[in-house]
Amino acid sequence: MVVATHTVVSPRRTGDAKEDYWTQYMVFGEMTNRSDAVLESMSAQMTFHGADGKMLGVESIGTLSAQDAGDFTPGESVHAEVHFVQPGQSVPFFFTRNLAAIDGDVAFHQLAPKRAIVADRPPAPVVVDLVDRMNGKDGPERKRTFTGTIRNDGEGGCRAPQYVVALRDTAGKIASVERFYTTDDLQKVLAKGESIAFAVSVYTEGDTAWREAAKAEGFVDCQPID
Repeated sequence: MVVATHTVVSPRRTGDAKEDYWTQYMVFGEMTNRSDAVLESMSAQMTFHGADGKMLGVESIGTLSAQDAGDFTPGESVHAEVHFVQPGQSVPFFFTRNLAAIDGDVAFHQLAPKRAIVADRPPAPVVVDLVDRMNGKDGPERKRTFTGTIRNDGEGGCRAPQYVVALRDTAGKIASVERFYTTDDLQKVLAKGESIAFAVSVYTEGDTAWREAAKAEGFVDCQPID
């Protein structure tokens, strides 16, 4: 497995605890399955570092939950936006952490791949009849709409299918990731050969106007079946 950072949003701390709670350090990137098997729940461990290179502590729900389970590995887990990743496939990830949870000013971060699970009877969702078009006049109602059908071609069931859109900037780097549920029934499972239609939109006005002309890549995320 290979993990690569594409885009980092690293705002300065304000010094105000309330402001820093809402100010986010964000990372967009890709995880690639270099194995010959379908991998489930690909992830990496992210650590934050100051200008002197020293690791910064972080306290969040994620780190506290891990510690409660006996895992005191420094940093935080970052997960791929797609649970089941085919051999050779690259899928996006998006991570965000409020500055108040980080003990110091972040100069850079590091990512280390974690061991993934080889999936047993995984789903194999595909998107068919995809249409990508712009809707609405210029302004707040301007949006880019994706419609199509998700079909499960795998032996395993695809639970609560979601459509994930990764948008690349002019440098070809992932700079936005959006995910959408295709059904309100979170226990709905697409068996082999079954399909579901979807229609989702991302807004493209103001600071997000660049997304109108951005290269878009679509993925299907299926939740694991316990």
